[in-house]
Amino acid sequence: MPEFVLPRLLLAAAAVAITAATPAPHAKVMEHYKVTGQIAGPDGGWDYASVDPATRTLYVAHGDKVLAVDLAHDNKVRSFGRIARGHAVVPIAGRPLLLVTSGQDDSVRLFDTRSDAQLARIAVGADPHGATFNAATGEAAVMDARAGTVSVIDVAQHEVARTIALKPGLEFAQFGPHDTLFVNNEDESLIETADVGK
Repeated sequence: MPEFVLPRLLLAAAAVAITAATPAPHAKVMEHYKVTGQIAGPDGGWDYASVDPATRTLYVAHGDKVLAVDLAHDNKVRSFGRIARGHAVVPIAGRPLLLVTSGQDDSVRLFDTRSDAQLARIAVGADPHGATFNAATGEAAVMDARAGTVSVIDVAQHEVARTIALKPGLEFAQFGPHDTLFVNNEDESLIETADVGK
């Protein structure tokens, strides 16, 4: 082996060892996270989960029902609703309402969170998945995955206010500044944007 190869190999090995032992500059140590308990629920499919901070209730889309967990009172669990493949559960801020997308019958359901009674069933585009609520406008945006549209729901009136065309594959969404909606398109592996202003 030539003389100059061994020192280079040792230098390379030392560099690899130092790099492997040094944490990334933005890496966070997660030693303080741990499971503190479990909440039993029925078998079946699970999808989005959301917490209503006003009532301390965790809502989970669970197949053909909504699972509600009372986080303030010993994690008591109840199920309600009749949904055709629930995807998103969205507490409506400032109101005792829950919006739930129902993927297999192309609808959105509104439930009274005090009584668990269904108040409305609103037809939307094909295969609604994700949804989000904009408290500033009182409107919810529903991602119609197969249709490739966003149904903008007037929550107070229980109706579709307008429909915005994007591309099929829409999933999770979040409102940003100036009536901008950012939407994950899982089929295209990109983030789409839409102006949902009136």
